[in-house]
Amino acid sequence: MKLPLLIPLALIRSGASLLTPLQSSRQKPGSRSIVLTSSSGAMDQATASEINGSAERTQVDDEEESGVSEIRPIHQNWWPVSTTFALDKSRPNPVDLLNQKLVVFWSESENEWKCLDDRCSHRFAPLSEGRVIDNNCLQCAYHGWEFNGEGKCTKVPQAARGAVGRSVTGYPVRVEASMVFVWADPDSFDTLGKSTTIPIFPKLKEAVEVQGESFCFMRDLPYGYELLGENLLDLSHLPFSHHGVGNLDRELGCPLPFRVLPASEKSKDNPLYEVILEDAANTDPTYKGFPVPVPPDASLNLGFYDPCHVRYTRQRVPGDENTASVVALYMCPTLMNKSRVFLFNIFPKRPPPPKKTKLQRLKSWVTPSEIKQKLAMYALARLFTPVFGHLMSHKIFDGDGIFLHKQGDRMARSGLSYKDYDTPSSADVMVNKFRRYSNAASQNARLLGLEQLAESVSPSSGYNDNLPRSEMLDRYESHTKHCKICLEALEKAQLKKKRLELVQTALIGAAGASSVTLAGGLGLSLLRTLRVPSILLKGAAGVTLSCVGGCKLTSKLKAKVEKEIQQFLFEDYIHADKH
Repeated sequence: MKLPLLIPLALIRSGASLLTPLQSSRQKPGSRSIVLTSSSGAMDQATASEINGSAERTQVDDEEESGVSEIRPIHQNWWPVSTTFALDKSRPNPVDLLNQKLVVFWSESENEWKCLDDRCSHRFAPLSEGRVIDNNCLQCAYHGWEFNGEGKCTKVPQAARGAVGRSVTGYPVRVEASMVFVWADPDSFDTLGKSTTIPIFPKLKEAVEVQGESFCFMRDLPYGYELLGENLLDLSHLPFSHHGVGNLDRELGCPLPFRVLPASEKSKDNPLYEVILEDAANTDPTYKGFPVPVPPDASLNLGFYDPCHVRYTRQRVPGDENTASVVALYMCPTLMNKSRVFLFNIFPKRPPPPKKTKLQRLKSWVTPSEIKQKLAMYALARLFTPVFGHLMSHKIFDGDGIFLHKQGDRMARSGLSYKDYDTPSSADVMVNKFRRYSNAASQNARLLGLEQLAESVSPSSGYNDNLPRSEMLDRYESHTKHCKICLEALEKAQLKKKRLELVQTALIGAAGASSVTLAGGLGLSLLRTLRVPSILLKGAAGVTLSCVGGCKLTSKLKAKVEKEIQQFLFEDYIHADKH
């Protein structure tokens, strides 16, 4: 097994010779380490010289606050690959992580999710195309080879009895807050992964327990982890990129006086970087867009928890947790120039209602104010459903999708990196810190020869600028097909459309029949061949007019339903049209 070597960043910066490895990845809150592996348990001379000469590439921040001095290679981390809500326990589920194809499946006997390389050891067919069989193994669809949850081959149908094939790599899995996390370097799990915490906080756990698995919004994005992280840590883009979404407006843009917090002032759960927004009540676009003014001492903290978590904590009344709202975001580098995002919006708790006697509760039900309040609550519950929340989240990510993809293309075409950005204001402080982190983590993976993994967070090649807008802003493949509630809403809308089409067809037929009847009756009357009762002519005319009106109404309803269907498939987002 590969033994971990924990190398202090100070040695890398100074170019000093390699001494005794440290004994743990996090000795205390705030301490961090670069973790390198060697099959022999020691580092060879060539690798050591590469590290000694890589001070600039692995440097996080010359002016970084104390307590943050070391970064692990990008693969030696816990990464969220999916929500449990998006996974099917009855079959294999393919996922992507750090340019690797993995498969996640449910082990009934162990009551937990398992993760393996999505590649049969026989002739490398994808195991995700196979099936989960009764003994909680994955069976390859090509030749029937079977693998257990640890990746061990348990059956080769073509071989003599008892003979088995090579194992496939198995990855440690943890489930936190309805997200499935995978430790991407199995060799370092015992020495590092077991002691590395996943950045989940109590308020999030509580919200997921109350709201359920559908509380999380998950979507695949047409740009990489490096640009996603920048975007999530960039507060200043909100009023411009998302103008018209909720209360956001371009007029809310203003200077953002961020202050970097030293280790002594950071949140207790130890973010890698954290800032506070000074005068948040008058500078935060979200606060400024509130329909009612917020207290002048309202606060906003923004933290980055390596490698994958961004957290916005807004507290309208300092010290009162019941007034705190949190936007929690998690990132997964899936493939080069592609990523997956997980979003949780946690709103302030409502204060518990005062206790009432049975008589008071009975009386309150019949008072006009109470009835009005309950009707309002019922209407809000009908409107602000989980599906509504997911559709609103789409609007947010659609606002960034096109230009972030094209930003990656422009940077690659011109040979530019984040170091070439023009960032004169404190609004970009977290963007620069994140890019220094991701650059260091990817370079440390490259020092181990793991170029493919490093490319997933720090790509050397560009984006495809010819990608259709319908693909860049696709909603079905990137979200709907993985989301049970949105898929159900889409199927209901499609069924409604079919029914309207049947009604419309019937109305067109009825209108045609009644109009023929009317024309025939009028013709006979005019030719005086047969006297047609006027009531019959009036009836035919009435049916014709009703059917024509019904056709127009069903056409309008169908157009509305088609628009509803399109919300789950694709909606273009053109900033020039957002007035």
